[in-house]
Parts: sequence; structure tokens; C-alpha cells
Amino acid sequence: MLNIYLADLAGPEDFYNKKVNILHQERAEKIGAYKMSADRIRGLGAGLLLERGLEGYLADLRANEEVNGRDGNNKCNPSYAIPKDEEGRYIIHYGYGPQGKPYLIDYPGIYFSLSHSGNMAVLAISNSEVGIDVQERRGYQEKVVKRFYHESEIAVIEAISDPAEKANCFYKMWTGKEAYIKYTGKGMGQDLRSFGVDLVNECILEDGKKVALCKTIRMESNDYFCSLVCDIKLQKIDKISKIQL
Repeated sequence: MLNIYLADLAGPEDFYNKKVNILHQERAEKIGAYKMSADRIRGLGAGLLLERGLEGYLADLRANEEVNGRDGNNKCNPSYAIPKDEEGRYIIHYGYGPQGKPYLIDYPGIYFSLSHSGNMAVLAISNSEVGIDVQERRGYQEKVVKRFYHESEIAVIEAISDPAEKANCFYKMWTGKEAYIKYTGKGMGQDLRSFGVDLVNECILEDGKKVALCKTIRMESNDYFCSLVCDIKLQKIDKISKIQL
């Protein structure tokens, strides 16, 4: 099962002051160290989105089991609930891969990817590896293309004459690339030029081989672009929902 959750992070400073005390303590302490107010608000919003999204995903798993039986994901916590501490905060234990990719220690059968940009946060949760990325539009960046894009991607972009269409293609590819390095868990340690985003066939290509699916996620605002990368076996997104924080 693959769900995507979206959240609008727009809000004044008092949004942070009112909400930070209900956030999982480990994450609250981490974002409390951020110097910029905007960074604290985005960090808080992303943390709340992860909690609400995980809660919703577990509820869907429970509902699916009641209708269809277990989905074969035997590693998942059968309680389908997130414990809380004495103050009512969710208790979520994070682990980190070799390149820093976070995972849920208590839910080894559940994978997630989180991204935020501008006033938007996105979350993907699945029963297999997943990567998601959102970017706020800031114009076409030719220097980025020349430095980080695969030759196949460059050829596609250079063939586009319309400036708006060229910028759209740039961001669809860029979010796809960012989502893929989250999917692999290698982060910026992976050469972004070593693979290409094929927008037509909705996939990631390495050495001409299809290694993952790459889907553009439609956003409400044209100011944002979002891409999801997931396992080739996952042929559909089960749910896309917006969460009110």
C-alpha cells in the first residue's frame, strides 16, 4: 500500500508556539535548535505531517486487514497504533541508514519519505522503499542542468523552446532526481548524472535499464512541483490526501 499526504505550512510564528508542544519530543528538540523562524515552522509542519500521516496509514492497514486479511507485511507492528507518552506526545523511534536516511525502528515493514519546500510539505508512506520530493518554482536554472543532469535529460530540455515548458520540465526532472536519491538512501553521495528521469515512460533509467517508477504528483498550486519514486512492482498510488495541521 502506498499513500501520499500533503500539508500547507503557511502560517505565522504563533503556529509554531502552539503546536511544538504536541510534537514528538526528539523532533521538537531538533527543530528548536534552528535559528530561522521559517525553518522552525517548516520543520514543525513536516514533523506533524509525518505523525498524522503515519497514524492515517496505520488506520488504513488495519481497515484493509479487516476486509482482506493481512497483506503479507508480517514485519509491521500488528497493533497498528502509535504509543504516546504521559504528556500525550507520540513516541516514534527513528533509526538512520549509512547515508542518513531515516527509518521507523518500531515499524520495520513501513517505509517513508518526507520533503518540504516553501509552504508545502509532502509525505509518502509505503510497504516498500519510497522517495518523494517537492520544490517551489524559482525559475529555470541552466547551470544546475549542465552540472547535475544526465545527458539524456539535457537533450530533452534543450529541445524545448518555450521558456515556461522548459522550466516545467526542469523541475519535474529535478524533483524526480531528488526523490530517487532518497529512494536509494544514498542522498547526495550518489552522482546525479549517473541516472536519468524519463518523464514519458514515468521511470528512472540507469545504463538504459528501468530501475524504478517515477511519477509526477499533481499539486494544487502551479508554484510547486512534486515527484514520487517507488518500486517497479508498485503500479498504483492508493491514496493522495491533504492533512490539516
